[in-house]
Amino acid sequence: MIKKLQKKTINANSIIFSATLFVGLSIVLIISQLYFDIKPLIQSDSEIFKKQTVAISKKVSAFKTTGKSEVGFEIDEIKEIKNQEFVESIAEFKTANFEIAAYTESDLIPDFYTLLFLESIPNEYLDIEPEEWEWKEGQDFLPIVVPGFYLTLYNFGFAQSQGLPVISENMLSQFDFKIKIKGQAKVVEFNSRIVGFSNKINSILVPNNFMDWANVKFGSNQNPKPNRLLVEFKDPSDDSILKFFNDNNYDVSAADLQINKVMFYFKSASAFVFFIGIVITALSVSLIVLSIFLIFYKNKEDIINLSLLGYTNRKISVFYNVFVSLITFISAILAYFMSLYVRSLYVANFETFVGYDKPDFSVLFPLSMIFLIILILLNNFIIYKRIKKITEPVKK
Repeated sequence: MIKKLQKKTINANSIIFSATLFVGLSIVLIISQLYFDIKPLIQSDSEIFKKQTVAISKKVSAFKTTGKSEVGFEIDEIKEIKNQEFVESIAEFKTANFEIAAYTESDLIPDFYTLLFLESIPNEYLDIEPEEWEWKEGQDFLPIVVPGFYLTLYNFGFAQSQGLPVISENMLSQFDFKIKIKGQAKVVEFNSRIVGFSNKINSILVPNNFMDWANVKFGSNQNPKPNRLLVEFKDPSDDSILKFFNDNNYDVSAADLQINKVMFYFKSASAFVFFIGIVITALSVSLIVLSIFLIFYKNKEDIINLSLLGYTNRKISVFYNVFVSLITFISAILAYFMSLYVRSLYVANFETFVGYDKPDFSVLFPLSMIFLIILILLNNFIIYKRIKKITEPVKK
């Protein structure tokens, strides 16, 4: 008898509102799964992402050109950077404080003479391991590492425009040249050769122990402030990295933090769309509850009469709880299968264009079940409390 009476109170509006619940849940599930699928794709596509290291310096403006020390890092500034949560480690670039020149005396290549700058960093920060990357005091051979893009610029820029032959890394590594250093009224020469090409460090590098020795013996400034720092990140996608660099006016190559920016924009877009999905879901739940409340309002006398006939609030609410739970269950299941379908579409595109391997982990089923349980419990609680509010004055 009670079920027949309560069935007559249901209208079609609740069914319409369930469609919005389906849309909201679908958006939330799809965006959540997309985030977990995209992140490893970006990470695996870049060696930079694995404990990325970047070189930072202070931005130079018209007001920072009067003194060299103004662009150097103070001890307190280095400590502040080192204490940031996203920093794994930090190293200082050691710069030569003496005059350096490179020249050739060979019949194989044209003679040249040019001034140079040299820097050094600890060996563990190099992305290559040259066999000859050693130097000891008294050794007349000085190994050098240069950025890989120097050779690219020569081969595809200078060489073609000047009608010169292109050179491979192996060929260039065979050329010997001389390094002359001057300072403190002393001059010394070294035989030298390029022993490696770095794709990470944009500088002409020599071994760290050579730079320590040479700065003491030939340098004009025994305690120079480092002009550049090499920072290694724990997680290059950390949103606070860009903010910290911008707030402190530190300069870093835009390409060095490309992955950071991609992840930042992706996280921001995902969070926004996820929020929209949550809002749609919340509105649809509110509309369903509001529809039930309107039913209670129109059939208030019937609910009161059922209470007077001895039906408990729990008994009266069972039908509406089952009805709303059924709507929620159907919406959640449809949203789950919709998100599975959408995932299959974008994963197929990823596999076609970037050779993507779909992760085994999926948040779709557990997340849809979590939403289903939360929404059912919430709706049932609200319905019971509403019926109790209607019947309580009569019982008193």
